[in-house]
Amino acid sequence: MKLSYCTRGWHEQGWQGLVSMARDYGFSGLELYGIYDPVFTGPSGPLTSSALSATLHELTGQGLSVCCIDALGNLADPAAIDQVRQELADCIRLAADLQAGGIRVRATAVEGMTAEEMDLAVIGSLTDAVELAEQSGVMLLLESCGIYADTLRLRDVLNRFASDYLAAVWDVQHPY
Repeated sequence: MKLSYCTRGWHEQGWQGLVSMARDYGFSGLELYGIYDPVFTGPSGPLTSSALSATLHELTGQGLSVCCIDALGNLADPAAIDQVRQELADCIRLAADLQAGGIRVRATAVEGMTAEEMDLAVIGSLTDAVELAEQSGVMLLLESCGIYADTLRLRDVLNRFASDYLAAVWDVQHPY
């Protein structure tokens, strides 16, 4: 089993600090949270296009990897669909470049929308992303929280795509 930690709340450590924490505490890797954060994409950030190869080499050399990338956008929010689609595409490309296992995605309730409307928004957000994930060999992991704490509802969305590149990730820490 490989254990990793999520960088959420730790960005003030800087990239080298994040990598050192993973190594020093015996983790196998990192779950990157917020890929647009300056710690990752600033002028000397490890996720810039000019640094990706060196970043992968650095991690591999230390016995580390990126296990997962967190996409922060709300799949259920139709007002943010363009932003969410762009973030998903960026995360998929990055995950492929870093040989990361997957991308965590989530959907939370949007006020004034019915369950069916939110599910349709999620499907609209995921349609192109699932195709790109399949082409890139990257897994999209739909989190079992928010509107998909209801696992029957989560199952219905997964079945709608029936893709080996879209799966559930069970969030036992945030079950609702």
